[in-house]
Amino acid sequence: MTRDPEIQKIIDYEYTYHFFFNHGLFDELFHFEDLISETSLFLTSKLKSFEDAEEIEIINDRFGKKMQYEAMFPNILWKSIFLSIYFLTEKSLEQICKNLENLNEYNLSIKDIGGNGIYRSSTYLKKVCDISKCFETEIWNNIIDFNKIRNVLAHSDGTFSNDNKAIFNICDKYDELAYYGITEENESGISISKSFTEFALKKTQEFFTLICNEMNEKKASR
Repeated sequence: MTRDPEIQKIIDYEYTYHFFFNHGLFDELFHFEDLISETSLFLTSKLKSFEDAEEIEIINDRFGKKMQYEAMFPNILWKSIFLSIYFLTEKSLEQICKNLENLNEYNLSIKDIGGNGIYRSSTYLKKVCDISKCFETEIWNNIIDFNKIRNVLAHSDGTFSNDNKAIFNICDKYDELAYYGITEENESGISISKSFTEFALKKTQEFFTLICNEMNEKKASR
């Protein structure tokens, strides 16, 4: 059974401006708050169990169980959560473009825009959808920094050349982000912490709130 076009238009309208954000994306971002909290509790409890044990099996100073839960496992887990938050950011930006394209029947689709990821989506939203104010903020600059950190994590497992001054500058920009030197290599590594993961989530939530508000302002002015 084919739905009446006018009814479908209303459904698409409500989904684009309301349900996608308030009953979808924002809920997903809220779940990350719970995930961060549960991960922190897990790591704390495991570390405490080793500290309270009368005997702790130590293979060597670098790979003992206590050391794993103090340094190695936290970095792996926080890195995974950060990458998941970034993936949701990239996917959601593209979906917003598709929602607006479908609703407004634009001649251009996001596939017609050059580039990829968040840059392509931002170009589409600015040039085609007239959504631009949110991309003129410091929060958007944060998202761009997250993209660069994501690239280092995804493409080289968090290591980068010591000649890469741009990544050093990003690490120095955020108190929550740390890097460390790699012995006998002209490289450094990025260490992702709980505080940086929380910061990235907070800025992502703020950014999508800006987009949602700007979209609804544009809608109201038409």
